[in-house]
Amino acid sequence: MNTKKTGLSVALALLCALSWLPAQDSGDEKDKKEQFTDWGRTSRQVIPATKAGVWDGTWFYINRDARMAMWLKTENGVPQVKFRYGSLASIEGFETDWEGNVDYTIRDAPAHFSLNISKRDADRIEGRWEWEVQTSKASRVEQGNYRMYRTGDGRYFVMEFDNLERVISRGENDRVFSSSPSWTFRKASKRLALWDELPF
Repeated sequence: MNTKKTGLSVALALLCALSWLPAQDSGDEKDKKEQFTDWGRTSRQVIPATKAGVWDGTWFYINRDARMAMWLKTENGVPQVKFRYGSLASIEGFETDWEGNVDYTIRDAPAHFSLNISKRDADRIEGRWEWEVQTSKASRVEQGNYRMYRTGDGRYFVMEFDNLERVISRGENDRVFSSSPSWTFRKASKRLALWDELPF
């Protein structure tokens, strides 16, 4: 056995593990805030909007962390949105009502999510993403403005953020992560399909 390689592997593993530990309060610094950037996608391509296609139907998106689906239907000339999220890294998951809101619990911790739709028409949906989980020892808050528009041949839509901020608080320590993600959803069906029918 190569003891040098083994020792190096152990040291690297320990360094990686320590990098994920929460920051410790020095005792002299109160309301300590650490700034982190670029969690998630670090760059994105600008994708042009199109008037092709329609919102109505079932859309889905998947990445290494989560599966997402949106169901859209038109009522009184404006799109209504229902959103579902399922984590691939934990047991967390939820499904909103047709206004994009939901209260749920994860391991007995209260949580709230909202799309807060502020503008919607035949070609564009805008709003504010708000997501908060509060436990007895920590909290996680995500906030950011988004816009959604169809692209390509109308069977895709882009959901993009100018800035999505995640704040993880433990005691008096805040860790702040900022990013500008852009997710491209694909249309699965013209009808309102079931979650289990989606090609994840």
